[in-house]
Amino acid sequence: GKDFVTDAFVVQPVLLTGQVLVYPLGVGGAVVLLLMILVRSPVVAVLRAPSLVKLGSISFGIYVWHFPLLWLFDGVGHRTLTGALVFLGATFTAALLSHRYLEEPARRWILRVPSPGRSPISAVQSPAHP
Repeated sequence: GKDFVTDAFVVQPVLLTGQVLVYPLGVGGAVVLLLMILVRSPVVAVLRAPSLVKLGSISFGIYVWHFPLLWLFDGVGHRTLTGALVFLGATFTAALLSHRYLEEPARRWILRVPSPGRSPISAVQSPAHP
């Protein structure tokens, strides 16, 4: 069977060679994006598209869910186009559901928690306080 703890930390040389390129490209892309924002490039307007904003709002869920699902999909044909599409669909679905049913309620709950200067009783008596 799989050992979730040790499999997660195995360094695979194939991945390592790809990571040598991925990290500098990611940092370079972030620098270019920052520069475009600072000079108010018209390209930045594209980033305000509703679909990209939604993708940004679920990006944490994508990050959180992709690894367990990748581990779960191991050996289920994830190297095929169909397997990849199913994996991506499952990842995005899990991210959307966790954003809707975990992250948003947690954010609302955190905003309702009384500040250190307020007592819990006064927070209950004034429900209009966010």
